[in-house]
Amino acid sequence: MKYKVAELEGCLLDAAVAMAEGEPDLARGGFTPSSRWHDSGPIIKREHIALVPIGDAWLAEYPNNAGRAKGCTPLIAAMRAYVTSKLGEEVDL
Repeated sequence: MKYKVAELEGCLLDAAVAMAEGEPDLARGGFTPSSRWHDSGPIIKREHIALVPIGDAWLAEYPNNAGRAKGCTPLIAAMRAYVTSKLGEEVDL
């Protein structure tokens, strides 16, 4: 089923991040980057994703506007930006 990355959260976003990492089975083993800094921090650092608060939400941006996404938490925003940069605006999960 196709999903808009901008609307993903929870286990669907985690599965999409695992796909973007090239490790789809990660999502089955407790990999929860949409809610755990331990899982998302290395991705954010490696990808140089900047996080900016905007009111009650967050904006995640790649350098030189190579990708961006919003979310209600910094991790959701960052992981949406990451998935969009690797897999596009929609994913098939």
